[in-house]
Amino acid sequence: MLTLLKLITMKLKSSFLIILISGLLAIVTVLLIKEKNEKVDNVALSSTKNEIVFRSVTEKEYQAASPFIKKLIDNTLQSDISIIFESTTNKQYLDDKFRNGYISEKLIDNLLIGKPFIHASMLVNDFLNNNGFNNYSDILEIDYNDIFSDIENINDRLIIHIKRLAKLSSIDYDNIINKLKIVAETNRQKCLELFEKNTILEDIVNNKI
Repeated sequence: MLTLLKLITMKLKSSFLIILISGLLAIVTVLLIKEKNEKVDNVALSSTKNEIVFRSVTEKEYQAASPFIKKLIDNTLQSDISIIFESTTNKQYLDDKFRNGYISEKLIDNLLIGKPFIHASMLVNDFLNNNGFNNYSDILEIDYNDIFSDIENINDRLIIHIKRLAKLSSIDYDNIINKLKIVAETNRQKCLELFEKNTILEDIVNNKI
């Protein structure tokens, strides 16, 4: 997989390389889901353009799952809102946006499973804005232009917002989560649309490039 990814990277410098590889894995791989404070309860049998379908899963199936799937279970799916930090630091991205402009599964996982998130990455912010995704800023009342205006204090500024959200009443919090879920589904549909338009993997398989 790593060799293939390096080959693709040499062929085409594009952020959608990561969408293609991670997106393919997320769509064709069985998604396991563990509910809060319990052992594995459900598994998504398929992720289609219309819905994600779930069924019960055994401990044996969980143990046999790949590290990629276990990461989804133990990290991505264990909260209402994810906090995203990309592999590429903000300084690396600003130093060379072309060479360091690659998103990873950290973002794609959340887009493809319809999971709302807060991000601390200028790379993620630019990617979302440039490709028509919603970054949830209106609902969460987070001004990312302000957040990223001081690169040395991005995390501290986001922590203020996270603490604010954590102090909301149950009713206000649930209202925000419900709004976020609607936007997250729109983002998921958008991600699938962009994925379908990218043919680089098919071209490689068919020896066209």
